[in-house]
Order: sequence, then structure tokens, then C-alpha cells
Amino acid sequence: MSDPNKQRFRRSMPRAGEARSSDPMAALHAELTLLREENARLQTEQYRRPNLGTVLEQARALADTGAHGADAADEAAQMLADGLVVRESLLKVCREMAAMMASVEASLLEIADDDHGGVRAAGPD
Repeated sequence: MSDPNKQRFRRSMPRAGEARSSDPMAALHAELTLLREENARLQTEQYRRPNLGTVLEQARALADTGAHGADAADEAAQMLADGLVVRESLLKVCREMAAMMASVEASLLEIADDDHGGVRAAGPD
């Protein structure tokens, strides 16, 4: 996957012609700063909601890196389609469960109202 943020956080080795920093504390401080930034980026990505565009981009990147590009692309597309079918099925089941729970709640409230009304009628005259 070619993530532009990973390019930004990638540690680079000094080139042959470049001199290393003479201050090891400054180098350690710079490295620590980079690690903190990368850690913050990874933590925010953890809570970001996935969207279809990101999933497609990741699937394409996986297909590009594979040795058998066409097979990997087909497999990635099939996995994506399967995932979307499972997601839609789960959403349908959740909606049906919510409807059933609302029906049960209405029935229980109706029974409670009937019982409550019956207790009043049976009370002292």
C-alpha cells in the first residue's frame, strides 16, 4: 500500500556523502518526535470509520502487490462483495430485531396497562 503518511514518517538513512549529526541527543529527539507523530496518526486511524472508497483503495493496493495480479484482484473483489453482502444482511437482521423488540415492548406495555387497570377496578369501593 502506498500511503503518503508512511512516506512522511519513514526513517531515512543518511546518504554516503552526508555527514551524520554530531549531536546524538538532537537525533534522538528528532526520532522521538517522529515516533510520537506516527503514534498519534495510527491512533486516529484506529477510530476512523471505514468507508467504501478506503476499502476499495486497500483492495486495489493488495492486488497490485501480489505476484498474480489478476487472481489477487478477483479474490479481493470477491472478498469485498462478500463483506458487503454480510454487512447488508446484518443490517437487515438488526432492523428486524429492532422491530420485534418494539412489538414486544408494545405488548408488554399493553399488558401492564390492562393489569394496572384491573388492579384499580378490584380496589376498595
